[in-house]
Amino acid sequence: AEDAAPSTDGAASPDAAMPKVDASLDPGAPHLLAVGSLHTCAVRPGGTVKCWGESKDGQLGPAGNGTPATTPLDVGLTDVVEVAAGNAHSCARLANGHVKCWGEGTGGQLGDGLAADSKTPVEASGLTDAVSITSDWAHTCALRANGHVTCWGGGGRIGDGSSTKMITPSEPPGIANVTSVATGWGHTCVLIGGAGKCWGTYNAWGQLGDGDTKERLSPVDVVGLAGATSIVSGSYHVCALLANRTMSCWGNAQSGQIGTGVQGDAPHPTPEAVPGLADVVQIGAKGASTCALQATGDVYCWGSLPVGDGTMTPKPSPTRVTALGQLTVELGTGDNHHCMRLSTGEIQCWGNNTYRQLGDGTTQPRYAPVTVQGL
Repeated sequence: AEDAAPSTDGAASPDAAMPKVDASLDPGAPHLLAVGSLHTCAVRPGGTVKCWGESKDGQLGPAGNGTPATTPLDVGLTDVVEVAAGNAHSCARLANGHVKCWGEGTGGQLGDGLAADSKTPVEASGLTDAVSITSDWAHTCALRANGHVTCWGGGGRIGDGSSTKMITPSEPPGIANVTSVATGWGHTCVLIGGAGKCWGTYNAWGQLGDGDTKERLSPVDVVGLAGATSIVSGSYHVCALLANRTMSCWGNAQSGQIGTGVQGDAPHPTPEAVPGLADVVQIGAKGASTCALQATGDVYCWGSLPVGDGTMTPKPSPTRVTALGQLTVELGTGDNHHCMRLSTGEIQCWGNNTYRQLGDGTTQPRYAPVTVQGL
C-alpha cells in the first residue's frame, strides 16, 4: 500500500485546510532555490546567495574550502534574482540581466571563455539581458529578453549543429520567441508557442521527444506537444506542464521517472500523460527523478530517489511528500536529493546526505523532509 500513489483530490490530505498556492502562480517564475548533484543554493532577501553541500569544485563559492559544508555559506553576490545549479557548478542571474557562475568550469559551463574552475563568481561573457537561467551537468542556458536562448558548455548541447563545446554564450540559429528552457545531461529543450523543440548529443531514451532515438545537433520538434507552459528536464527524461495543469513526460523510464507507473529499458520517445495528477502549478526534474507542486500546496515526487514519504522505496508513480504543516511555494529537484521552499522562507530537503547537501548539520540520509539550518 505504501507504494501506491495517494489520492490527489486533496480530500485525504491532513493539511487540506491550508491556504492554496496562488492560482495565478507563473510556472516560469524565478528560481530562488537550486539543487545540484551534491550541493544546494538559495537566494536570500536582499539578493544574496548561500550554498551548502559538496565544495571540492568550488560550487559553494569563495567560502568553500574543498570540504563539504554542513550549513549555508555566503557566495559573496548581491542583487541576485535567480539561481541555478548543475552537477558541480552554480549560476546566478542578477537584476541587471547579467549572469555569474562559479564552480566546475572545464567544460565551459561558466561561460567566461576560460574553461577552468573558479571558486569566485565569473561573468558569462556578453550576456546582459537574461530573464531566466537553467543548468545541468556540463552546460548552462539563459533565456534572453528578446525571446532568444543562449547556451554555453558541453559540445552538442548548444543547438548550432556542431559538437564543439562553447566556452562563451552562443545562440542556436533559428530559435526565437522562447518562453521556457530546460537542460539535461546531454540535451536542451525549449518551448515556443506551447510546442517543444529539443536537441542534443544523446537521444537513446527518446528524451528529445521527436519519436526517434537518434542524436540531433540541431533542434527537432517534440511530437504532439501543445499548450505547454513550462518545461523541465532530468538527465535523460523531459516533462512539460500544460495549460490545463496536467503533465506529460518522455524519455528514460528505467526508474519510473516519467510517472506513468512503467519501469523498463524501452525508450519513450514521445510525450505521455502523467496519470492521477491535476491542478499542477510547478514541476521539477533532475537526474532520474521528477516532482510536481499542486495548487493545494501538496508536493508529489517519483523516480529513482526516496520520494520524501518517509520510506526508502523509489516510486514509479506520483507519491505525496510528507508535509510538515506549511505551504510549499517552490520545488528544487536534484540528482541525489530534493528540496522545497516554504511560504515561511524555510527550506526543507530529503534524500542522500553524504556531502551534507540537506543542510541539517548531519550526514544522515533523510527519507522525509528536514529543515535546513541557518536559513
